[in-house]
Amino acid sequence: MFDITNYNQQVLFFTFVSTVILLFTLFKRNFNNLLDPIAMHIFWLSGNIAFLTAYIYRYGISNMPIWFFLFFLTYIFVLKIFLKKVRTGIIDHNMSDKIKEKTFKIKFVYIVITFIYFFSKISFFKYAMENPSLSSWFFYRFVDLQGRDPVLRILSTGSEVYFYFFSFILIFLIKKWRHLAFIGVVMALLIGVFSGGRSSLLAALVYLGAFIFYFNNLFEKKTITKVNFIGVIMVSFAILVAIVVSTFYEEDMSIVDGFSIIVNRFIAVGDGLEYYMLYNGSTHIKSGLTEYFMAIFGVYVKQFSSIEYKNVGTQLTELVVGDVYFAQGANFVFPLQTMVLGFYSWFIYIPILAAFVALCRSNRTKSFILLPFSFFLSFHCFTFATDMEYALLCLISGVLIYLIVVYPILKIKF
Repeated sequence: MFDITNYNQQVLFFTFVSTVILLFTLFKRNFNNLLDPIAMHIFWLSGNIAFLTAYIYRYGISNMPIWFFLFFLTYIFVLKIFLKKVRTGIIDHNMSDKIKEKTFKIKFVYIVITFIYFFSKISFFKYAMENPSLSSWFFYRFVDLQGRDPVLRILSTGSEVYFYFFSFILIFLIKKWRHLAFIGVVMALLIGVFSGGRSSLLAALVYLGAFIFYFNNLFEKKTITKVNFIGVIMVSFAILVAIVVSTFYEEDMSIVDGFSIIVNRFIAVGDGLEYYMLYNGSTHIKSGLTEYFMAIFGVYVKQFSSIEYKNVGTQLTELVVGDVYFAQGANFVFPLQTMVLGFYSWFIYIPILAAFVALCRSNRTKSFILLPFSFFLSFHCFTFATDMEYALLCLISGVLIYLIVVYPILKIKF
């Protein structure tokens, strides 16, 4: 499996840090706080570029890593062109007034969404009751990887964005039920951490960053400055939590081991690219329109047919370790998406994808009813580049929760 110790550590570190600085400088006008999802995307891009640099340093120059480099440069270039500057704003003050006028509906939606979100964690609650030892709760992550009830998965994936969205509206904009909403967020974080979610706290901070970006015209500059300062502290704490949680995954694991795991994760975003290059992915992974369709929709198609299909990430992982029987593999990142669709599609596919990501991030609406889904798209925009298969799950789940729960409540007159 992917391990950063297989590569020159100095090359990895220098390239990663240099790329982070370069990209933060490049995109500095496209975000207004350090918790913004684009910051995480910059780390993701930097991790991939650092890996490719270290790969070339170890194995020498060859066609595939150079092409992957070109893919990333093309994506970054087009993304920068289409992203709007943050000062243009997404929501105006008229929307703020509309939100405050709909306080009752927002409270109602918040109650329903909160119930759905915590209900979707029922499998963890059952596991916790069957395993009362606190340390054993962290192993729930591995139980979850073996497969989860699809309905609960949809409820959890679809409701999470709306849960944080309406929580932050109550806390920061309406400023009613603030304590209740804050307690709900804390409970969600505790469940996430104790169920083995190393990045639960970091994810919550990114939700906050996305909220501040989306409603940037409603936050004073000094407030954003304060968020940036506190955010750096909280992100550091979130990483520490992730390190500690990692130490529970195996017996006799130290804090140093946990730190190594987290550091590895920053660069391990390139695991699928490594497997594809080292194990002749172009030979083993089929390409074409049908294969691209199955790579994205295969997990759903096989539920309603006799077709046996394993996603691209699982196929790549199996090239390394043999058969795997749990739901985990390399992410279906956009360079792999391009290779599965067909190599020569890159000069069309990657620019279109980058433009689509930028469009989703900057999407705006004057409709109060569409506001939650607009935020949903803005938050999840980068997921289409980092893992198209997971992005589709998020989109389907988010649309279902919006149409079945959020939209009817906001639309009905009472």
